[in-house]
Amino acid sequence: MRKIFAFFSTLFFYLFFIKPAFADVTVDVCSQAGAGGNTGFNKILCGFNPQSFGPMVGRVIIAVIIIAIIIAVFFLIIGGIRWITSGGDKSKVEGARNQIVAAIVGLIIAILAYFIISFVAGLFGITITNLTIPNLIGGSSSSSAVCGGNTSGSCTSGTCTQINPGLLPPIFECR
Repeated sequence: MRKIFAFFSTLFFYLFFIKPAFADVTVDVCSQAGAGGNTGFNKILCGFNPQSFGPMVGRVIIAVIIIAIIIAVFFLIIGGIRWITSGGDKSKVEGARNQIVAAIVGLIIAILAYFIISFVAGLFGITITNLTIPNLIGGSSSSSAVCGGNTSGSCTSGTCTQINPGLLPPIFECR
């Protein structure tokens, strides 16, 4: 009886008291400055653009490598402390030695990862701290480079229309 009551009371509240979600409504939180739009985390998201993605990835790569180096040094120090406090016990000395070797290998891998990433990025003419993402479609990233600099719709051989609506960067062509 309790399960039936719980089911019907949940159904009643679901049908009559829950507001419907309008999934087809577009909300632009960046334009709603007064309603919490450009504050806190929204300020970061509203300031995000495709040009800021590359440097952010570069900073994340460097941060991960620095964290890996710090962890490796931490394990190296812990292994040294374990070796010192082993008291001559062969199994404890062996465990400490294995931890030190693993920490040194991890440290070497983290440092080599940085140099390998820097080398490969240098082959492509970019730096880790300032990664740039190239356009996948030919032409420049600004919409003024297409249609003779006019995006209002007056082309010599037709009208200027956007061929990738809703995507960044907008790409226009005369049709």
